[in-house]
Amino acid sequence: MALTVTTDLVQITAADSLTGWTQIGGTDANETDYFAQGTACVSLSYNTGSERGSTFDIGAGATLNFSTTHAGKLIYIWMRCAVPSLIGTRASGAMKILLGSGTTIPTLSAGVWSAWYVDGSDTILGTDGWKCYIIDPRKTASQTFGGGVDLTAIRHFGGTMTTTASVKGNPYGIDQIMYGFGELRARGTNTVEGAGFKEMSDADFGTIANRYGIITEKEGVFYVQGRLVLGSTTADQPLTFTSQNEVLVWNYPVYYDGTSETPCMNDARDDGTPYFGIDIVGNSGASGNTSVTFGAKVGTGDTAKGRSGPLFIGSRAPTRFDGDDGQVETVLIYGTTFSKFRAGIDLSGNAASDEFDGNTITESGSLQAGPVELRNCTFINNLGGTYKTFEDFINARASGAEALTTADPRYDWDATLNGSNLSIPSASAGYIELLDPGASDRREVVKIVADVVGNDDHYAEAIVRWPSGGASQGALGVCIRMATSTTENYYYLKADLLNSQVTLIRTDTGSDTTIAGPTSVTFLEDTDYLLSLRGDGTTIEGFVSGNSAVTKVSATGQSSYQTNRRVGIRGDAEADQTGDAPRLSRFGAGPETLPLGAVVMPVTASQDVKYCSFINNARTTSITDADTHAYTGHSFSGNMVGLRNRSGGSVIVNVTDGASPSPVENEASGTTTINNTVTLEVNNPNPNFVGARVRIEADAGGPEVEGTQLMSEEAVDVAGEYKATQDYSFISDQPVIIKARKVGFLPFETTGTITNDGLTATVVWQVDTISDRIVSST
Repeated sequence: MALTVTTDLVQITAADSLTGWTQIGGTDANETDYFAQGTACVSLSYNTGSERGSTFDIGAGATLNFSTTHAGKLIYIWMRCAVPSLIGTRASGAMKILLGSGTTIPTLSAGVWSAWYVDGSDTILGTDGWKCYIIDPRKTASQTFGGGVDLTAIRHFGGTMTTTASVKGNPYGIDQIMYGFGELRARGTNTVEGAGFKEMSDADFGTIANRYGIITEKEGVFYVQGRLVLGSTTADQPLTFTSQNEVLVWNYPVYYDGTSETPCMNDARDDGTPYFGIDIVGNSGASGNTSVTFGAKVGTGDTAKGRSGPLFIGSRAPTRFDGDDGQVETVLIYGTTFSKFRAGIDLSGNAASDEFDGNTITESGSLQAGPVELRNCTFINNLGGTYKTFEDFINARASGAEALTTADPRYDWDATLNGSNLSIPSASAGYIELLDPGASDRREVVKIVADVVGNDDHYAEAIVRWPSGGASQGALGVCIRMATSTTENYYYLKADLLNSQVTLIRTDTGSDTTIAGPTSVTFLEDTDYLLSLRGDGTTIEGFVSGNSAVTKVSATGQSSYQTNRRVGIRGDAEADQTGDAPRLSRFGAGPETLPLGAVVMPVTASQDVKYCSFINNARTTSITDADTHAYTGHSFSGNMVGLRNRSGGSVIVNVTDGASPSPVENEASGTTTINNTVTLEVNNPNPNFVGARVRIEADAGGPEVEGTQLMSEEAVDVAGEYKATQDYSFISDQPVIIKARKVGFLPFETTGTITNDGLTATVVWQVDTISDRIVSST
């Protein structure tokens, strides 16, 4: 058997002839010497430096409404530039997608049209050749003529290229144009086991009659700009799909909108789901079973791991994996890596018979775990949750430092007050700095221009850090419920290194009122802290998490600005600041309903998550039901938050064979009790050990503060065993110093580590020869 691969994209034109095409400048040609799809393309020659192109007319009775009927659908268009060094920059409009409406065919000086600047000499690679460009016609046009295209009746589809000089041949080509959401769908059984995605690519990029532009392949790597749908929702259409060692990378298509670089589509379709990612779907037909397997299983039971799974790398645009629409029979995922799936991994609909073992998840949003078996997975450097909005502060085309409000990160930011001293230091920095303001202290307040949370009850969070190379560094924080104007109305969570405190502030037309705090926090330099601020009705709640601790500040009765939906950043810049500047990174925001944590634990009755490793995550797990949960075999290292209790009630976590999820954020009136008791034991086989004073104190390198006393007990005789013991609530591996003292013996000191098995140490006595009480030694 083989896969049947289809798409939701609808062809506007194959561009195999000149019928329906009208040139813009110059003369277009039916090009059969080179083309991307079908049997030909439309090409143009340039005997002088000029703008030339062509558009296809679908006719007055066939116009497409991208405002309602086709809202959220994208244009996919193949274009080719053979002379990238002889065209202008993208910002100059060197390569454009052009869409027009009305009876007048677009020209450079006639018609009703809009254009989007998608490429230029500074962005195109000389090795690119044919590229499939995409655009949502609702995105802000880079250029308009005649008032701009009527989105309710688009009729003309095409593009132009502008050269800077005369060039040989026909260097510009336009080929197949399609529209849709960009789904590539597979059913059937892949021909070669483990090569399912290659077969999908072969049906798209590898089939010249198709060439939809959703997948392209280069040197065995599959580049994707769309959603891959595995399975069919049509009854009795089965799927058996396998993948091993395949590499998929989702693109990040952008254009220049006239002022800045911006994504070619919104973060989500109108139904709220991302354009990019993988969906596994099924149907109710008796012969329509859907089975998907990635990688191969190694081991069984709680030791089960995986190998040879595919590598998925998401886009800067939201990318999601949805493991089951409720109609899928089998999903087995082993040894697979998910990187930058910032819209998360949804396994909440998967069955208990499904397996997700030995996988690695990095830099992604939340994994929502259902009753699926989840074993021995590793979560590294993941976000605090599945943010609706995630700002990575990548300023890709910058040549140096640039103010956030004029830079080109993922979103448009504007200044509420000042703002020029919140700066992205370089193209790839991934953070902003709060710069020295000069002669006097100054407040810097910026916000994302659009409503990116979609709800009156929303949150914003970010990571802050104060480098040790700076002095007198200013305070930083996140803001919610901001006004759309430059009026300073908002709530602000202020993290203040200089005064070692966190404060929750309401700002009314520029005047600050403290509504909670200030609360003492010992901030450490060169340490990341997660700031999280949420508004829920009239309750405002903030958390500062890092250095193995959580500090919460909250206020009730806050009825101001409940319908404000802007989020942003504030810095209180210090005039005497010197050296390195404080930093803020990983800004995320969204409605209160979105999941938080690298793993959202299912309700306790469905939980089957065991033996996972959590390393350097912003937030590791969250619990939404007030119940007793089992945490079995997990390890935690370098995370800012171990657990977020979102239930608003009492949660009990019973830990076995592993570390504790610490520290804990408790939303609203929630409380969390973690039971993970291990025994500390210090012993000696000699009865003379009875009466010895034994002390254990924390050493550096663990969750406890260095020097903290963890045990101070006297050794006793327990049925012929001579020892000192104490229960200890284990968090994670804790290096310790062990000391024992008794008259007549030399002081004893050694080191050890408390693990999830506890600690057992044996004292070796040496007689103190100058003591006035001499006894035999052991």
